[in-house]
Amino acid sequence: MVEVKKVLMNPAVFRKARRRVIVAAALMNVSGGILIQKRPAGRENAGLWEFPGGKTEAGETSEAALCREISEELGVNLAQEALLYVGATDFISNANHFQLKLFTCDTWQGAVRALDQQDLRWVRPDQLALINLTPADVALIPALLARL
Repeated sequence: MVEVKKVLMNPAVFRKARRRVIVAAALMNVSGGILIQKRPAGRENAGLWEFPGGKTEAGETSEAALCREISEELGVNLAQEALLYVGATDFISNANHFQLKLFTCDTWQGAVRALDQQDLRWVRPDQLALINLTPADVALIPALLARL
């Protein structure tokens, strides 16, 4: 397990912010591709790519939140026991403190489809450094590649 700690702003402000947890999955297909999705227009980091996922809800474990988010966004069902923790990174967005936790998963039920009309792309692991990913996702690439 690799813990990635990266502060993307002033540490004094960072300590005062309440942290919210965001979870994401590096879904891996049988060809070795990793799924990424493009952030929609009108949202922070619009046009950048990211690993799919979303925010945890009160009382929800990271794994349960990720299974729920992936089902809502991509229409596939993940089993919590199939999720492998990769690492985490902290960042600030709009004066809010977030922690992004990344998991890998190579098994799911259903066909991946863009339920939120987001652009999806399968990329090889060696292509990740060439993709215009969000800063938080970029911070987790070394931990992900070390896990593969």
